[in-house]
Amino acid sequence: MRSKLVILGLTIVAVPALIQLALLCGMSSLLWSIQQESLAARESRAKINRLDNCMIKITEFFFLPLVSESDSAPGNRRSDSEIIAEIAAVEKEARELLDGNDYEGAAALKAAKVRAMLDEFTSIGAESLEQIRKGRTHEERNQVMDILGPAADRFAREVTGLIDFEKAQREQITELKEHDREQVKIWLLSTAILSLIASGVMAVFFTARIKTPIRRISDNLQALANNAPLQPALTSADELGALERLIHSVADEIHLAIERERSAVEMAADLICVLDESGAIVSVNEISELFLGSTPTELKGRRLSSLCLVEQILEADELVRNAIASNEAKTADLALERKDGSIIYTRWSCLWSDREEELFCVARDISREKQLQKMKMDFVNMISHDLRSPLTSMIGGLTILASGIKGELPPAMKEEAEAAIASAQKLVEFINDLLDFQKLDEGKMPLDLSDHELGAMLGEAVKVVRPLAISRSIEIEAPLENTDLVHCDRNKIVQVIINLLSNAVKFSPEDSSIRIRLSSSPKVVKVSIENPGNPIPEDFRSRIFEPFEQTPASRHQGTGLGLAICKMIVEAHDGAIGLEDLGDEDRIDQPITRFWFELKRR
Repeated sequence: MRSKLVILGLTIVAVPALIQLALLCGMSSLLWSIQQESLAARESRAKINRLDNCMIKITEFFFLPLVSESDSAPGNRRSDSEIIAEIAAVEKEARELLDGNDYEGAAALKAAKVRAMLDEFTSIGAESLEQIRKGRTHEERNQVMDILGPAADRFAREVTGLIDFEKAQREQITELKEHDREQVKIWLLSTAILSLIASGVMAVFFTARIKTPIRRISDNLQALANNAPLQPALTSADELGALERLIHSVADEIHLAIERERSAVEMAADLICVLDESGAIVSVNEISELFLGSTPTELKGRRLSSLCLVEQILEADELVRNAIASNEAKTADLALERKDGSIIYTRWSCLWSDREEELFCVARDISREKQLQKMKMDFVNMISHDLRSPLTSMIGGLTILASGIKGELPPAMKEEAEAAIASAQKLVEFINDLLDFQKLDEGKMPLDLSDHELGAMLGEAVKVVRPLAISRSIEIEAPLENTDLVHCDRNKIVQVIINLLSNAVKFSPEDSSIRIRLSSSPKVVKVSIENPGNPIPEDFRSRIFEPFEQTPASRHQGTGLGLAICKMIVEAHDGAIGLEDLGDEDRIDQPITRFWFELKRR
């Protein structure tokens, strides 16, 4: 198994370091040798000086008494014992110097000769001193000098030879020191050169080791970005090999995701296509043949507007422009003409991609929805024209009969006429609610927005609902003096208040009271209508504002459109509406239902 990058990096650092360490060890040994040679040179110099001094002292000790015996004054003469003691000390020092050094080879022979000459010279010198003590005549001194002189010469020659030998050795040591200094310079230069060479070799090795994997990784990343085939994966066990294999794994996952996406697009029930900046189709899924009767190949290159009906060409071009200019999805309903000339109604959602510089679109077939919408419109128109108008005429006729203008009716017949009028009015109210709901649901009911006092609108609504409240002995408490201005459609908001108050009266017990509370902030005004009574079931609250939804207690008391209309009106004003149950502030055991809505202030 090849080394991993961490081991490889440590190797690159360790090899030059080991080379430098080896060179430093060699240079340290060389420096130690130089130091030892320097110490040897100093010892040799000291040895030469001491031997020279010893030779001079011994010669003086033996010759000086002979020379100065007759010339020295009696008081200045040294005793024999003093001279012998001094000679013994110098002799001891000389012998220690000769015996205390590890002489080898020629030096050992010369040292042995010096020791022999020293023994001979000291022996002759001792005999000479003994003779001087016995007879100190001039002739006797000359005889001693004749004997002692040659011995001193031999001793001096041997000592001089040893000194010359030591000087020669010292000169050799000096030459070795100079040679060693040159060696140190060579070692230093070699260390630098070898370190540079080792670093360069390891750098080349490291570069060669990672160059191919890095180039392969770079090429595969570029291929992955361009959606091109990747080069074969590396088999190395290091980090670069693992990274390159990870790129292959990512590429496989991306290709799998693309295939899944392509399959999902091809099998989707909606038309999915890509447009360029001009609105021309770049690609489209196979469902286009069911949608438009044309294959993707036939549609490629055609502009979206060319598929629309003539009256929607501008709308299609505007959809493309708005989607490209915006970062949000844009929608539009477009009627497209099929290949056989038939019409298909579609709802388009388009989103522009800056990265791809393409417009991604999804079109849904809403022909069935359009058909149902047309049927609903036909039904509403039928109710409006075929029911409301006859009912209005019938209410007018029955009202005339019940009033007695055409003659008094019997009491029983008059009662039936009034009941018929009430039923017809409820039916007209239902029709009006249904028409209002339809207009609001389609967004076709315009709002006449202006500033209005909230207290005045509350007073108008209370005035309408008060007769119903009085009939049930219910009191309505409202802050009619409030002068807060609300930007709204007066008639629509009054209708909301009337609907909420009517519901409150219907579901409040008799002999109770309904409270209208106001709260405001710098931006909104909140209107709350509170009434006692049974709380609304928890599971019903989430759908109470849905059309035709009624609580079990109100199944036969209305159309189920009142709260839905209130919600649509409030939301058309960018407001909010809701409900909550709470306890009575005065009676904790009395449940209170609160409907509220919020509107923007002026």
